[in-house]
Amino acid sequence: MSRLFYLLVGMLIFTISCNESSTTSPEKNMLNAYSIAINGCKSSALSKDPVKSYEFFDDSLKIRILVEANCCPGDNRFITSTSIKCDSVHLEVHDTAIGLCKCKCLYEIQTVVSKKRLDSIYFTCEYQDSLIIDELISRD
Repeated sequence: MSRLFYLLVGMLIFTISCNESSTTSPEKNMLNAYSIAINGCKSSALSKDPVKSYEFFDDSLKIRILVEANCCPGDNRFITSTSIKCDSVHLEVHDTAIGLCKCKCLYEIQTVVSKKRLDSIYFTCEYQDSLIIDELISRD
């Protein structure tokens, strides 16, 4: 399949609002999220557990995850899917190039979550159908 197809699938945005009783407008309470695989090997220093970092901004949260995969090809190999339910975000990552070579590498997957007054979200991530992250992320 073409690189454009994988890029479009990787940038697919799912936006679902949760029914909340609030006096503010629904647009201000809507949680949005998207995920994208960043091309290229980030490190050959492998880790048994997923490497992750979180960075809060005014109305958003950037989640960085490094997942282990074989090192060829280095680009356009992951399909990501992000779904939202209330204040929960679920990310699924699938590798489309399993087993092409024996070398291993870490690749970066970024998820950006935005919402007015974003203080915490419940975040789960599946990689190759295995749950690798399941936690509440809070602004400290």
